[in-house]
Amino acid sequence: MIILPILEFLSRCRLIAGIYHLVSDQPPIHIRHLYACKTRVQFERDIDFLLSRYKPIDIPQLTAYIRALEPLPKGFFLLTFDDGLRETYDAIAPILRRKGVPAVFFITTAFVDNLDMAYDHKISIIIERLLGSSPRMISRVSEILGKANLGSSECFQSLKRLTYVDRPLIEEIGMALDIDFEAYRQKNHPYLSKDQILRLLSDGFYLGSHSIDHPAYKDIPLEEQLRQTVESLSYLRSEFELNYGLFAFPRTDGGVSSLFFEKLMQKKAVDITFGNSGLLDDSVSNHIQRMSFEKPLVPVERSLRSQLARRFHRRVNGNLIINHPSE
Repeated sequence: MIILPILEFLSRCRLIAGIYHLVSDQPPIHIRHLYACKTRVQFERDIDFLLSRYKPIDIPQLTAYIRALEPLPKGFFLLTFDDGLRETYDAIAPILRRKGVPAVFFITTAFVDNLDMAYDHKISIIIERLLGSSPRMISRVSEILGKANLGSSECFQSLKRLTYVDRPLIEEIGMALDIDFEAYRQKNHPYLSKDQILRLLSDGFYLGSHSIDHPAYKDIPLEEQLRQTVESLSYLRSEFELNYGLFAFPRTDGGVSSLFFEKLMQKKAVDITFGNSGLLDDSVSNHIQRMSFEKPLVPVERSLRSQLARRFHRRVNGNLIINHPSE
């Protein structure tokens, strides 16, 4: 335990901002082949550890410091949850309520009430269908991918490399495998409903945008980046009567230009934005970088030690601050 206080002192980190997507004892099919997640027990251990060393901060406190351009006092943590998955309501919020910990839930607005589904979640369903399937099915998917004679593992890796711009291809593969994505949504309800979101808000949690339909911003032009951000924030403000604007980049903020932040500020649509480059500082004063707490076999203390050591190393080498490209 002595290593962590030393790293906290040397790294001069004032806010521990962490990301989860979901907590589940049995990861659902639409997540199973994308990444692992922590169980309820593992998540509660994380929370207990964080509460033993740091104080939770809420959004009004954080916003006040950012607007005043004042540094935060040391020793705060903030929990955030991306994608608006149903497990945030079923598994996560009850634990946070019991522990008295505030949090921000970032919602991908096109998926509220399960009206649509993220492209990568569809990929996980496709991989599940292909597990143990005949070589003929693998061959058919390989043909649609434009690749010949792929083995099962190669096919799965090719599917995982598909991006937001490949959505028509993903739909074609789903049809070839007789997958009914709409039926899956109606049966499994992978995302939050409006009623569940309202309950989260009434319980004192905070709501933010995670774009309209989850593109990696580096894959879309500037105007579409702005549309995805502003329209999703506007939806949340009007639908849920929010008096604040929070936005977290889907997948990564890497490659997003400084011009995006300038134009977004001009539109006065957002108070704080969030990235996921770890515990580093950012050249944009109201843009907060976050670290992942999600690896199930890695206790949060070990993740923190790694991130704080990285922060200290970058501070010593003069590259602690993330700068965004001009174009």
